[in-house]
Formats: sequence, C-alpha cells, structure tokens
Amino acid sequence: MGSKNIAYINKDMLVWARSQTPFSNPEDVASQIKSISADELADWENGRIYPSITNAKKLAELYKLPFATFFLANIPIKNPKPYTDRRTIYGSSVNGISYALWCEIKRVCDEREMILTFFSDDDSTLEPLPQMAKTDSNEEIAKRIRKFLGISLPFKNKAAYGGKSYRYYRDIIEDKGIIVEQIEKVDISEMRGLSISYDIFPIIAINKADYDNAKTFSLFHELAHIIRRSSSLCSIDLNDADDEEEKACDSLAAEILMPRTEFMTLAHNLIFANGRFKENGLKNLAEMFGVSIIAAFRRLWDLKLINNDFYFKKYLEIKTDFESIENQIKARRKSEDIRIPYHIRFVNTHGILIPKMVLGAYSNGRISVGETCQLLSVKSKHIENITRMVMVR
Repeated sequence: MGSKNIAYINKDMLVWARSQTPFSNPEDVASQIKSISADELADWENGRIYPSITNAKKLAELYKLPFATFFLANIPIKNPKPYTDRRTIYGSSVNGISYALWCEIKRVCDEREMILTFFSDDDSTLEPLPQMAKTDSNEEIAKRIRKFLGISLPFKNKAAYGGKSYRYYRDIIEDKGIIVEQIEKVDISEMRGLSISYDIFPIIAINKADYDNAKTFSLFHELAHIIRRSSSLCSIDLNDADDEEEKACDSLAAEILMPRTEFMTLAHNLIFANGRFKENGLKNLAEMFGVSIIAAFRRLWDLKLINNDFYFKKYLEIKTDFESIENQIKARRKSEDIRIPYHIRFVNTHGILIPKMVLGAYSNGRISVGETCQLLSVKSKHIENITRMVMVR
C-alpha cells in the first residue's frame, strides 16, 4: 500500500510544468524553494522517486499551476509564446525573463481569460480597432486612432487631463475594450511595456516602476503594436531600437501623441520664437501634449527642428535632470510615508476593465460576493471602494 504522504505524480508532467517557467534547470528551482534540493527535483523528474504531497504542492505554487496538473496522463499541447521578445539593452538582445516578470505576464493573461467568461457577443458594444493598410502614412493612421479614442490635441493645459496623462489615456483606451494593466516588482531595465494582440480584449501592460510621464509614451507604443497586430515585449529605449518594428511603433506613438502639424506650430511659438532654444518652452510644450520632456525633445529631433549635435549634447542633460527630479519626488514620498489607499493601488495595477467586468457580473447577480472577492483576489471590505472607482465614471 502506498504512503498517504507521497504524491504519485506523472514525472513527464513535472518536467513539462518546469519547461513553462523561466527555470531552465533544477538548480534554478532549488534557489527559490530552500526545502527542495536540485538533486531531489532531478530524481522526481526522472521518476526515480516520488515527491511528498507537501513538496509537490510547493512546486505547483511556484509554477503557478493547479496541483492536479501533475497527475494528468498526457502532456498538454505546447502553445506558442503570445508575443515576440523585442527587448534590447544598448543594442544587444536580452535573453530570458525573470521569474517576477514571468509571474506578472501570467497574471495578466490569466485575468484576461477570466473576464472572457463574462463576455457575450450578443451584448457587446465594443467598437472594432482601427484598420491600417501598408500604403497608409503614419499621419493617416494616427489621425484614425485619435478619432477612435476621441482625443483632440494639443491640450489647453495640464488641467485638461488632470495632470496625469497616463491615467487619463488609460481610462480612454480601456473604454475601448483594451486591457491596460501595470507590471509590478520588475525593474525598468528588464522591460517597459508588453502588448498581446487579440480580437477581443487585447492586452497592454506597462511597468509600474517607470516614471509617470514616461508611461504615457510606453502606453501608446504598445497601442501601436496592438493596431499593427505585432504582439511584443519591449524595452522602449528611443536611442537603441535596431528592431524595425520597434522603430515603426515609436514613430506611430509619437505621431498619435504629438501630431506633426500641431506640434511644429507650437514648438516654433514656445521654443524658437526668439531664435534660440527656450528650456521653459520645452516643458510647456511637453505639458500641452501630455508627454515627458524627453519624448517632446526627441520629437523635435525626429521632425528635424534641432540638429544632431544639439540633440545628443542636450539629451543626456535633460534625461539626467528628469531622473533627478523624479528620484527626489520618490524620496520625499517615501520619507513622508504617504500611504495610498488599497482600492487606489488596486485600480492603478489592474486598471478599469478587469474589475469592471467582474463587478458587472456581481451586480447582475451572476456571481456571489465571495466569488467576486476570489476572482479579484481582494477582501470584501474593499469591494465598495473599488466599485466606486470603476463603475461610477
């Protein structure tokens, strides 16, 4: 008789499960679970011995799979990765992803699968994404996208978008049925944006650790990938993009956010009116288009309003000043111990669309409050405040 403490798993499923993660060998797994050695895991994967139920459950939790997966008789058909890895650092390709990023991508994809159960073609009012042809110019495509989103640029001032352009644009984009979430606990050196194109509920994910104004450009860079149907994991470094698709999405994002004609007119009025470059004018220009100073400065160069020598000399200076200010703001917030309410942090991470679909099903009586809490992974005490943020808009 077998021991009740032994998990009589399918060893092939154990090997398959690890192959779906960033862990390339048993040593990588052992570094995450101190109670399991690399030799033990190798023995379990080779079928020499079986793991205990406790250890098998630890592996299931690490691999983000139901425990029952290890007992399946047949290995599932391998699905291709839903995106192309286009990340580069100083022109060199990035190999692999961290466990933290893998977990976040899986979370976002699982949340999309979850809300699909509440979607019906019969009651859909979602407008199809704009189409584009190879012969269309960037200006034509960008104009179509702005019309689709219902945005008119430039803004009169920062108050027009509440001073937070990322949140302003996120809400508009999610109203069109595009999921926008933020990736947590991943350094911006590893990724800035992710896009996964689907006919229903395509995904955009932006790194939460990035600077607030920089997120806006990342958001539209990934929207460009969605429109172009080129799902991608991106670094979005404007200065080392050797990938032609990345260049195309940078260019389209810039044209959407900073339309050529309007941008050039304002640039001449705000920056070059007296024949010399005005620093404060650049700041005002960026604010009127809801972008970072760096994005606006790059646009000046792209449109040949400044020459190469001036651009490369000034770019590093602007970037250094920009990062210094952002770091000062973060340090001040940390020293003042500013606590952001849970429901605000939740919506900042998960966006509007995911909780709105789940809470809509709850309000229609399709799921219970307990199921709502389980699906959103929140406590019941937060439901009311989250509902106010996403349903009353």
